[in-house]
Amino acid sequence: MAVLGKKCPKRFPFHVWLSAAGTPRSPLAKKTVFFVNTIFPTTMRKPFHTVMGGIILVAACLSAQAQSASKAIKISGDVSKPLNLGLADLRKMPVTEVVGREKDGRERRFRGVAVAELLNAAGAPTCGQLRGENLAKFVVVYAADKYRAVFALPELDSSFTDRPVVLAYEADGKPLAEAEGQLRIVVPHDKKHARWVRQVTEITVKKAQ
Repeated sequence: MAVLGKKCPKRFPFHVWLSAAGTPRSPLAKKTVFFVNTIFPTTMRKPFHTVMGGIILVAACLSAQAQSASKAIKISGDVSKPLNLGLADLRKMPVTEVVGREKDGRERRFRGVAVAELLNAAGAPTCGQLRGENLAKFVVVYAADKYRAVFALPELDSSFTDRPVVLAYEADGKPLAEAEGQLRIVVPHDKKHARWVRQVTEITVKKAQ
């Protein structure tokens, strides 16, 4: 068995798995190593190593996923109340459902939060405030791989359009597929999918210079 690219030694390397899981070597870890090497016959240690190593690494992965989910998206830029929202926060906000077609023609029902709702919560100019210099402001949506798409504020606002742009977290009643990420922008009225940003991490409000 290999852990982080290294072969496990015959003696119980419990500290290796603890380190892999982000846990420092501690007196407790050392006592655990001594305990296991003392009570387990040599022939039983290897299976025990494998099981315990798997359990700890899985726990580490789940912990990382939980941390990621707790901070799913950031709303930043020219707003009065910057936000860091998790999936649980998004699910508490007003729900918007839209039907859109994928590139292959499949029709899907997306569920999420209107981007306008997120901007309003963050204190971006909306509705009656969208006049004068505020009309020169725009939104940049960022993906995890640095892909970006731009929207003018008016094309997101309900006082200008009846066609919502949605930050989706579900499709057809299920969480989004891994390739889509936790969050995805859905723009049903766009003829092309260039602005259907996947793996969304941040929405930033900026002003044209």
